[in-house]
Amino acid sequence: MHKSLPRLCALFVLLAGWTLASQLAGELLVPGPLTVFQHLTALSVLPDFWETLLITAWRLALGLGLATGAALLLGLAAGASPHILRFSSPFISTIQSCPPVVWLTLLMVWAGTGTIIPVGVLFAALFPPLFITVTQGRLSLDRRLLAMAKVYAIPKHRQLVQLIIPGTFPHLVSGLSHALTAGWKAVAVAEFLGAGTGIGAKMFWAYRMLDMEELFAWTLVLIFLGACVELGPVSQLRSWAQKYTSRTRDQHND
Repeated sequence: MHKSLPRLCALFVLLAGWTLASQLAGELLVPGPLTVFQHLTALSVLPDFWETLLITAWRLALGLGLATGAALLLGLAAGASPHILRFSSPFISTIQSCPPVVWLTLLMVWAGTGTIIPVGVLFAALFPPLFITVTQGRLSLDRRLLAMAKVYAIPKHRQLVQLIIPGTFPHLVSGLSHALTAGWKAVAVAEFLGAGTGIGAKMFWAYRMLDMEELFAWTLVLIFLGACVELGPVSQLRSWAQKYTSRTRDQHND
């Protein structure tokens, strides 16, 4: 109970501040917590509400999956070959230097609107840090183990499965925890401007219609989902990474 007390206190302060802002600005500009919760309850019984959640979740999963797959494929190759690393570094730096709004604008010109916009923006935002994380994990592997595997002529696929992937696992998990945290924000922003469906699109139309109850309700949904991801999958991934690192350190000490 004592561990959850700070969170409960923080929640109480947020609700109190929200209520005060509503009273000062008026319900038309800042709907109060009770009004927004009532509106959200009414939304949650509609099939369109759950369809919207699934659309955004699918886009997040697709963008994250594509970015992770590409980062694993290219990151492991770059970590194993200095030539590939030097060749790929300028491209990764270029992608990472471009703000998401650049990719959003280009994709809207090239592809119009739809799923390709949030998925493309998400891929461009997540691929560079995941690539760097996987590459660093590959470079940090114990070269003595790899040299021993080469001496004993262990097949490449066994080295990959038994040495390389397990060795890069903590780094990949760290990158995935960050990607999941940032993913909801990126996909919602892309949907807001470049898609007709999803949570971001619902927020856009609520803004256009000046429907503040709707806007606050979907904002609350987005915050709740982000908190669930942070306290669920992200927390679990970090726990796995810490356990794996501790176990590996103990094995080396033995």
